[in-house]
Amino acid sequence: MCTYMASKNVSLKEETYELISREKLPDESFSDAIERLVKRRGKLMDAIDSWEEIDEDEVNEIEKNIEKARKKFTSDMKERA
Repeated sequence: MCTYMASKNVSLKEETYELISREKLPDESFSDAIERLVKRRGKLMDAIDSWEEIDEDEVNEIEKNIEKARKKFTSDMKERA
């Protein structure tokens, strides 16, 4: 019985090929590298689901830090204007 993996040819821009080539591990095929890189990125919904575990104090701290960063940004922009 013969078993083989199906394959597809994919065209890549030269820049894309170089990016993948730089990220590819020495013993890794391009397919393995692309699969690893895509899986590592994750999905937005996975990140959103993790917010359920954050308690109210952490939410307040995050909101406080966002507001602080927003005020600093606004102040910096006014200084540059």
